[in-house]
Amino acid sequence: MNHSHLPRLFFTLTLFLTLPLLSGCPLNGTGNTIGDTVLHGDWNMKSMVPLETGEKIDLSNDYTFRPDKTFTNISHVKLIDGATNELLYQQTTEETGTWTIDGDDSCWTTSEAKIIDFDSRTPLITREMIEQELENELPPECLQIVSASHSKITLRLISEGGMVILVRK
Repeated sequence: MNHSHLPRLFFTLTLFLTLPLLSGCPLNGTGNTIGDTVLHGDWNMKSMVPLETGEKIDLSNDYTFRPDKTFTNISHVKLIDGATNELLYQQTTEETGTWTIDGDDSCWTTSEAKIIDFDSRTPLITREMIEQELENELPPECLQIVSASHSKITLRLISEGGMVILVRK
């Protein structure tokens, strides 16, 4: 199997499937808004993403959103062999940044991302590869809040079209 795509794929999944929750925007253009205070605090997102190559990516993200419009995301990513369930790669990354609201769009900008923990059992994914990806500056990622309650938020990725569900911790 050709695994040359994996470092960029992990970085992309980490950043774009693990989005911070943003506050105060209208829900689906209805004019109903969520107050900032209901969204502040600690949130979690978990998902298992199967890859065409047979591996699975296990993602878990812990978000903290503050009233000063800053966020922290601790992202845990694991690559698992689909046939043997062997752990091939894992990393924990800390991201910090800011968020903004413009109409229905909620956008966030990562100002710093760093590796906290890294373990790779495959030579195809090295710490140096991931660190190099983390050094690349990314544009803000925008999303729309589809539904929200005090305990659960559903978000739509504007650029990708996928959905993300965050659960209050």
